[in-house]
Amino acid sequence: MTKGLFYRAFLDAVETACKVAETLLGRKLDRDIIVRMYGAGVGGIDVSPEVFVDRAYLNKDAFYRLIDIAVVEVVGTRPVVFAWIRVHPPGLR
Repeated sequence: MTKGLFYRAFLDAVETACKVAETLLGRKLDRDIIVRMYGAGVGGIDVSPEVFVDRAYLNKDAFYRLIDIAVVEVVGTRPVVFAWIRVHPPGLR
């Protein structure tokens, strides 16, 4: 998988999480998200989507699997997306 496809898959999962949150909250949320990253040696740091992908994607043959993605907080209209990557060694394709 290319980094671009990995990033797209992550954004698709974020979009699904944001839509669920919007339904539950009854209001629109921005897509300018904050990623609260857990796993792979990281215990809950807030990063941009780009930094998250840089840490989760190693190369076309090895990347961390995404386990959970959910909106856990909203700051103003910005969703905070909980993103937990698998703590096992990165998988192959």
